[in-house]
Parts: sequence; structure tokens; C-alpha cells
Amino acid sequence: MMETNFDNYPSKYAEIGKSGQQAESILYQAPRNAVQGFRVLVETITKEVLHLDGYGSYTERQVDRLRLMQLHPTDYPVKVVQAMDRVRQLGNKASHNGKQDINTNQALEIDQDAYLVSEWFLSTYTQANEKEYIQPQNNSQNIEELKKQLAEQQEKIQRLQQLNSQNKVAPTVEEKVARRKKSLQFANAHPLSEKETRKIIDEQLRAAGWEADTKNIRYSNTKPEKGKIKQLQNGNFLMVTVLTTLSLSEKKPWGL
Repeated sequence: MMETNFDNYPSKYAEIGKSGQQAESILYQAPRNAVQGFRVLVETITKEVLHLDGYGSYTERQVDRLRLMQLHPTDYPVKVVQAMDRVRQLGNKASHNGKQDINTNQALEIDQDAYLVSEWFLSTYTQANEKEYIQPQNNSQNIEELKKQLAEQQEKIQRLQQLNSQNKVAPTVEEKVARRKKSLQFANAHPLSEKETRKIIDEQLRAAGWEADTKNIRYSNTKPEKGKIKQLQNGNFLMVTVLTTLSLSEKKPWGL
């Protein structure tokens, strides 16, 4: 049997781990199906986490679950929730837009996001040992059979989740404290990269009505415009302008 990034699940959650293994097994041959599989994996983990933390089923929409998590960054690390959202976005495109091209590189990126979410879940809510990420191996099995196995596993996961959601959970204060401690330890061991930090800054500035895109809007190619508030990048600094400079701040990852 091939080694995968999802084979360290305890018996209680073995079916969740199996869905990740099967998604990874078709990554090279059917990247769209693999991304769909990772979407189911991450949604299942998200539902289980909120269930264990006493939120019940909470909502049927993954985007609303993630918005809730964003309100509690000490319980749900920013890096992990970002990974969940990337899986959600590309997974939705793979599932609902037949014209959307999903290539192997995109599937590999989503595989890494699903791995991060998986490792956070296991380290925070179980006693499983963390494992290093490995490059998925190409599977030589019949692709149609692998697709069938993945679809059957997804249906099984959904049935199990529905049954599990009927059992109400009320975590104790001690359990909440212990989970928060583990989650913070994971967050400290997996800090945000500069690219991820820039993305967060851009999103927050755009939400406030600013024109922000550190990837494309730079000090060298953009000038202040009347009526527009812009974020201009110049090296490790952010300059916010209207017609004259309003503020200048050094851009560093959170916590520094």
C-alpha cells in the first residue's frame, strides 16, 4: 500500500482519513476529482470540529462555518482557516463549474492545504502523531475504479456525519483550555508566510474600502488618484495614499 499524508488517523476517525487517502490516490490521473475529494475531507473535519466544540451542526454552508472560525483565532489558527477556505473555493469550482480547468499543480496545492488542516485537527483533537508532508505517489490502478471508490467513500462519510451530528456535545472548560493550548502550539509551529500575511492585509484593506493588491499594485507602477485610497507596496513597506501620503508602515508577519 502506498504511503499517504492521511494514514495517521486513529480508528475513531479512520473513515475521514480514508477519504483523504483516496483523494490523493487519483490526484495525478483525475485532479478535478481529487480536489472534490479534498473538499469533502476538509468540510467533514470542519463539521466535526464545530460539533466537538459544542456548536452542533451550526450551518449547512462551509463559508459560514469558516466565518465563525475567523472570529476565534486562538481556537482556530488563521493559517488553518485560510487553508480551509482555499480548499472550499477551488472545491466549489471543481464541483459546480464543469468548464473550470483543474490541473495537477492546483490539486497538489490543495493536497498540501488539506494536509495542514488534517494535521491541525489530529494534533488538537486526537492523540495522533504529526507526520511530515510527503509528495503523493502516482497510482497505477484503474482510474475509473479509483473514482468509484472515492465517490462511495464520500457518501459513506456524509452518512456517518449525519448520524454523528445527532449526538450533542458539551465540552468542559478543561477540554476547551486543553484544545486551545494545542491549537496555539500548532499555530506557533506553522507560522504565516509573508505571502499569506500580505493576503490577509489586502483582504482587510479591501473590506475597509481601500484599493489593495500587493501582488500587482506597486509604488513603481501606480500613482495616487483623486477619490481613491490605495495601498502601494515598496519593498518591505506599505504606503497608503489618497493624493498625498497618509501613512507609512513596515509590513511584517503577525506577531513580530
